[in-house]
Amino acid sequence: LRRSKTDRYSSGRGHSGMCRRTLLSGGTLLLRPFLKVTRGQLRSYLNDVSQSWIEDPSNHDEVYERIRLRNELKGDARKKSNLLKYSTVMGRMRGVISTAAARLLTDCCRLNFGQVFNLDTVKLCAAPYPVMLMSIKAVIASAGGGLYLVSDQQLKPVLDDLSCGRSKRVTLGNCVIDVAKH
Repeated sequence: LRRSKTDRYSSGRGHSGMCRRTLLSGGTLLLRPFLKVTRGQLRSYLNDVSQSWIEDPSNHDEVYERIRLRNELKGDARKKSNLLKYSTVMGRMRGVISTAAARLLTDCCRLNFGQVFNLDTVKLCAAPYPVMLMSIKAVIASAGGGLYLVSDQQLKPVLDDLSCGRSKRVTLGNCVIDVAKH
């Protein structure tokens, strides 16, 4: 499996496909009920009920990774099966890491007035690396109001300062991170 963004490897993000249910900002729940339905099955059903559809032209444009991957898998049932198994495992791993990160933040994160999060860095740094990483990214997204998590590459300098015990104040993900000595 080729990946253009290698920072997703540590957490399994980007390797598990789309979730059937995703909670978006503002509390909107996005449901994807047709993920297990093939394009052929869906088209057959729509024809049976005389329902037309609109074909998205981006579904044939190889500028998109999903299309290149789909074309690579055509006619290779073994490769497709292996990728689906891998995706399932990575999805479970993402769930385990996310649950562990939520538990860790419950234990080591306090929200103060004005969207200020205080983190117990000793507990945070004692956690497995992928859990610590996800926890910090979640706090940054929450504090900064971001829709997406910051990348590993963006976060690395902050983690270096944290692990070395250096004091530093940086802006990342639309929030201020103050790594302070205690």
